[in-house]
Amino acid sequence: MAANDEKTPPTVVACAADTNRRAAVWSSAVHLAAARKARLILYDTDTASLWTSPFPEFEANRYQHPLSPAELRELGRVDMASQVEDAQALGVEAYGWLPTTPGAAAMVAYAQAAGADTIVLSRQLEKPSIWQRLVRLTAGDARREAPKEITLEFVSGDEDWTEASELSPSPVNVFDAAATRALGSALRASQLLTAMGIGLLVTALLLAGGAMWGLLPLPLIFGAIGLGLLGVVMLLSARPRAGAHHVT
Repeated sequence: MAANDEKTPPTVVACAADTNRRAAVWSSAVHLAAARKARLILYDTDTASLWTSPFPEFEANRYQHPLSPAELRELGRVDMASQVEDAQALGVEAYGWLPTTPGAAAMVAYAQAAGADTIVLSRQLEKPSIWQRLVRLTAGDARREAPKEITLEFVSGDEDWTEASELSPSPVNVFDAAATRALGSALRASQLLTAMGIGLLVTALLLAGGAMWGLLPLPLIFGAIGLGLLGVVMLLSARPRAGAHHVT
């Protein structure tokens, strides 16, 4: 039996950001990945939140790791998509990822799942912000969470950082992101109206049948007609209008 000697290329995960705050991390990670012929995943810690998800609720499962530049743009992360494309232009197999859980533990867990053996981080995490301490994204947290199989590379050059920059929102393309979320809301509303309309029609048919067969008082047939008409209205309202799902 022939053995498969083809080795999986190494993977480097970089603790990136959807701004130029992590330019030094990006540069070091790209050079490291190029030198090792490794795959690079830019892990955007700016997107991780305790309250919201970077993915649309109605089809979050469609986005599997790692993300391509096109998928990042679709999610409104234009700057991160550009960083990935810049790395690809230098010959690196690069992708991005938008974590849903903040903190060093989630980052290390993702790196392990992606088969990474190196995580590139900023030395700024040696002097973390209040928010970074709260979500446990500090240099100490990373060292505690990382197993011996993963090397942590701390990079200097991104220490010029303020609390205000951490609190400022990530530059999400609101048109792309809003369109994606609006489409999801429209689909959920359509599905809800359809289900309610069908439910009313079924109820109307049962009431009308019971009244006609003498199982229920005959005047209930008028209520059945009313429910049936309401069900038809809901079903017609649930139909997508022409151009409703077109995103410009």
